[in-house]
Amino acid sequence: MTQPDPGRPAEEAADAARRARQLLQGGRLKEALQATRAELLENPTNAEALYIQAVTLRYLDEPAQALETLERLKAQQPAHARGWQEEGHNFKLLGDFRRATAAYQRAVDLNHALLA
Repeated sequence: MTQPDPGRPAEEAADAARRARQLLQGGRLKEALQATRAELLENPTNAEALYIQAVTLRYLDEPAQALETLERLKAQQPAHARGWQEEGHNFKLLGDFRRATAAYQRAVDLNHALLA
């Protein structure tokens, strides 16, 4: 697994993810996707950027790509509850309700505050 650039402050990675989230929340999906891709080129282990990229891909109706992104996220942070919740949303979109239910259950097991 690629390690983040040790010379790059963690604040920059957080800022990059925050900017991508703002674009996503503003409905600027293609720009949000570009922002996450740019951040992940510099810091492939930025979990928040991976999560935001997956959400953005789902909104762009690209659930298969979103699931690939979530696999990367879960490989480095298996207990990322929102990642599991997002996986459920994507499987639901694909009509795979058995896998969606399992992902939602895992999300709630990890974080009881999440509503699937």
